[in-house]
Amino acid sequence: MKYFCSKDCPDGCSFEILEDGSFSPLSNSFDKYPFFCSKLRKFYKRELEKAACFYKEKNVKIECDHNTAIDKMSEMLNTSKKVLYLRGSGSLGYKMKYWDYFFTKFDSCYFVSDNPCDETGIVAHEEDFGVCINPDIENLKDVDTVIIFGRNARVTNQHLYAFLKNLKKEIIYIDPIKSETTKLTSKYIRINPASDGVLCHYILGSLGYIENKVNLEQAVQITGISKEDIEFLKSKIKLGKTGFITGFGLQRYSNGKNIVQWINRLAYYTGNMDNLYYGKSSSAYISGIDVEKKNKITIKEFYEKLEEDYFDLIVIVGANPIVTYPETSFLRKYLDKNRLIVVDTNITETVKLADIFIKVGGMFAQDDILGSYFFDEIINRREKYLNYISDTDIVKELSDKLGFDINIKSVDELKYDKKPIFRKFNNKDIKLLPPFSDKGLRLITNSHTLYLNSQLADIPIKEDYLHISEEDAKNNGIGDGEIVELFNDLGKLRIRAKISDKVAKGYIMIYKSRNYFGETPNILTKMVQTDANMAVSYYDTFVNIRRV
Repeated sequence: MKYFCSKDCPDGCSFEILEDGSFSPLSNSFDKYPFFCSKLRKFYKRELEKAACFYKEKNVKIECDHNTAIDKMSEMLNTSKKVLYLRGSGSLGYKMKYWDYFFTKFDSCYFVSDNPCDETGIVAHEEDFGVCINPDIENLKDVDTVIIFGRNARVTNQHLYAFLKNLKKEIIYIDPIKSETTKLTSKYIRINPASDGVLCHYILGSLGYIENKVNLEQAVQITGISKEDIEFLKSKIKLGKTGFITGFGLQRYSNGKNIVQWINRLAYYTGNMDNLYYGKSSSAYISGIDVEKKNKITIKEFYEKLEEDYFDLIVIVGANPIVTYPETSFLRKYLDKNRLIVVDTNITETVKLADIFIKVGGMFAQDDILGSYFFDEIINRREKYLNYISDTDIVKELSDKLGFDINIKSVDELKYDKKPIFRKFNNKDIKLLPPFSDKGLRLITNSHTLYLNSQLADIPIKEDYLHISEEDAKNNGIGDGEIVELFNDLGKLRIRAKISDKVAKGYIMIYKSRNYFGETPNILTKMVQTDANMAVSYYDTFVNIRRV
C-alpha cells in the first residue's frame, strides 16, 4: 500500500506499508537512495496510542465512546454564539480542509488566519513575486554555488539535505546557530540574528544594483561577519550562478518579512530568481474543497479576544497551542476558563484542558492527497490504513446531526491540476529594517530530529541543554553543566547549561517542544507580530539568566 507522511514538514517522505506493518521507503525522482526521515520513525507509535474520548461534568473527566463525545460536541456547538476555531499542523493532509468547511456553516465562527510556521515568508514572496512557489529542485544542478540562509535542512528538510549532499556543489551556510547542517557545507558563516537583510542590502549596493545605504564597516558591525567573508560571499555571487535557499526561521523575527524580501532581491537582481527557494503551500495545485472563511483573525487578535472573554466556545483540531504558541501561561489560563473542545490523535498538553476530547486515528485512518511544501514536483496519494474513526468521519457525523449538507469526497474526486505558475517580480522600493534588540540575551528555539515541532516530547534526550557561549557564561558566572534559570516578565524556566560553540555572544539556544523541569520554552515568548502584521516573532524574545 503506497503511503506518505503529512506530519510536521511535510517534506517528501513516501513509503509502502507492508503486510507485516513495517515501512519501506519509496524513492522520489531526485533521491539517490529512498528513505524516510528520522521523525517518522519516532512518532508513528503515537498515532496508534490508545486514548479514550472524554467530556467533563463539574470539572470531573468522564471517559466515553465516540458517539457520546460527538453528541456532546454538537450540543455545545448548538448553544454557542461566538466560536473560535483553530486548526494546526497535527495532520497536514488536504482533506483536513473539511474541518474548515464544516465551520463555515456557523456565521459566528472565527478562524485564526495565520500560523507560526511560514506565513510571514509567504507574504514576502507574494508581495515580491505575486505567488509563493518553488522552482524545480533540479535547477540547483546548474548553479556554481548554493547559499543557505538559516535553513537547518538536516533537521527540518532531510530530503533536501540528502539532495544537496549528493549534488557535490560548493555550499555556503549562513546561520547564527552552528547547527547540524554545517557538516554538509563547504563554508559556514556565522551571522548575528535577524541581520541577513542587512547583509543582502550591502552586497546588492556594493555590486551596483541599488543605492547602498549600508557601508562595509556598518555591515560588519551589524551582521558580525568579517570583511573577508563578506567579500568572499560577494565574489561568489558576482562570478557565477547561485542558488539561494531561505529557511523558515528567518521570518520569526519582527523584521522577518523584510529579511526574506532582501534575500528575494539579492536572487532577482543577480539573475537567480529561478534558483531561489523558500517553500509553498502543500495544497498548491489541489482543488475540490471550497472554503470561504467569513470571520478571520490573526493570532494576536485571538489573544486580545481571549482577554476580552469574547468567545463562548473554542474548538481546536490537530493543534497543540499550549506548547507551540507564545505566552503559554496566558494561553493556559484563558483556555482553561473557556469551554474547549479538542480533536487530536493523542493526549497533548492542550487536550488536558479540554471539556470535550475526541480521539481520531490521525493520518493513518484516512485516505488523502498532498504535495510537498518544498519540492514542487511531489504529489502523493494514500489509502486508509487503520480501521479507526478519522477526522472526516467525525465531520460527517457532526454534519448529519446538525443538518449540514457536506459530501466527503474520495481522493479520486479531488483534483490535482499543476498549471504553470510563474514569478513576476514587483520592483517596488522597500526599506531596510534593522534587527530588533533589547536588554538580556536573545532566546532562539530550534527544532530537533527526534520529535515533532507540535508535540511535547517527554522522553529526555542528551541535547536537553541551554547552549550558551563561553563569553556569556563567564559574564554571568555560569559553569558548564550547572542548572540556570531563564526569566523575563512573562515567567521563568529552569534548564541545565552547556557552554557551546553552537552560539555566539548575545544569544542562547534551546530545543523547542521540550519539558524543562516542568515548563516549556514558549512560557518566555511574547505575543509580538512580525512585520507582516501576522504570525509571531519568536526569536525576538530576550531573557535574563541566573544560577540556581
